[in-house]
Amino acid sequence: MDSDGQRPQPDYPQPDVELAAGIGVLAAEVATGRPELRRMLRTQRWKRYGRVVVCHNGPLTPEQFVWVAVLRSPRGVVLAAMTAATGRGLRWEVPLRPQLLVPAAGPLPHLTGVDVRRTRLLEAVDVHPTAQPPQLRLSRALLDQATLLRRPDDVRAVLCAGVQQRMVRAGDLREVTFRMGPLRHRALMLRTIDDMEGGAHSVRELAFGRLMATSGLPQPSRQVVRQRSGGRHYLDAVWEDYALHVELDGLGHLVITQWDADCYRHNELELGKQCERRLRIPGFWVDERQDRVVDQISRGLLAGGWDGTRLPRPFMLSALAA
Repeated sequence: MDSDGQRPQPDYPQPDVELAAGIGVLAAEVATGRPELRRMLRTQRWKRYGRVVVCHNGPLTPEQFVWVAVLRSPRGVVLAAMTAATGRGLRWEVPLRPQLLVPAAGPLPHLTGVDVRRTRLLEAVDVHPTAQPPQLRLSRALLDQATLLRRPDDVRAVLCAGVQQRMVRAGDLREVTFRMGPLRHRALMLRTIDDMEGGAHSVRELAFGRLMATSGLPQPSRQVVRQRSGGRHYLDAVWEDYALHVELDGLGHLVITQWDADCYRHNELELGKQCERRLRIPGFWVDERQDRVVDQISRGLLAGGWDGTRLPRPFMLSALAA
């Protein structure tokens, strides 16, 4: 509390009540200045939601619903997690329930259809300086969402999405992670950020990199640019010294068994070439058929001149016997 007994106001932007009024949502201070307020409420042409009034009596649009939730909350509330991230343009499923963060010092509102959480870690640097309604910056919003998830791959996917869509840098995520201190999944987040700074931009690429490391295979260069007649192409993983590159297929054939067989046959033919070899690795192989992935890549590396250093014995025997 301040010396005059008032709660200190946050030092980041507050809801723009005039902007909200422009879409038909009237904050209490705006509604009381409308001379027609009583008549419109009495005739039920307008509808009241607590202290907030909406200038119609029908269902709220998603945008109006968010504004009603924000204006009914205490000062300092911001849009959080995926509500903020998708609001900034991230391509992701929009949450059905708006997600809000409330400063720890403020009261916790009880709003139907809204997920409200309290936080002690909310500073001006975390909030976008101009976006309305007030909302977290994208880097903080992604980390906020990641703390709500359980599966490690879901955590990785959220962080990768922002970097993959070129809306946030891995370094931005690292800075926020360090500044916030202890967080749920913090170690996993930092490992994921390390991998992304190394060039991996999807959960499958991260898992592929881990598989190469645990199998003792050389680490490839990632997202290598090649200029071709059709323009610039990005290769997922390249071993330049051994004339081998790998494409991680994210989408499969309609008949997955046929896609699986096609990829296996394609790779076997490529391994017989004397020039640069291109292997296609379906994403699910990285999770479910790791022996096959390591076997084919190790054979490709050996064919390109690799001496087998650090290759684990079971895979070495398989590769040398091929």
